[in-house]
Amino acid sequence: MAKSLELSLTDSFTRSLACAAITPGLRSILLFDSSLEVLELAAQITAEMLEVVVGYPVRTVYLSTFEAEDNLWGGWELATQSQKQLLQWKPGLLANDSEFRLVIIPDLTKLSLPAARACVVLMGADVAHLERHGQQTQ
Repeated sequence: MAKSLELSLTDSFTRSLACAAITPGLRSILLFDSSLEVLELAAQITAEMLEVVVGYPVRTVYLSTFEAEDNLWGGWELATQSQKQLLQWKPGLLANDSEFRLVIIPDLTKLSLPAARACVVLMGADVAHLERHGQQTQ
């Protein structure tokens, strides 16, 4: 059985994660002074709980110190297809509207400026509109 399932709901930390998973207004969680192991375990538990709540898989995304606008929102890239060079749109970590995402930030103090701006825009928002390089999505 998964390590996360070994934790009981009587644990106040696990109970807090469950409350955040079922209440959209509480879905922003900030952990102080936690090790990477604790953060990854909390992410796994939260992702499993969110999958039960929303009814489909949750993709875990890690934001770090080097995230650029194209990494976050998407951009054009060259793709080789039948010996031809074609441009194709590659969605970013935050831009694919067909997936539910759990965003993990291992070190908030070292977050890149574009990622920090994205957090400010998305924090507490039900939907974000993306208009970038001719692409429009929400």
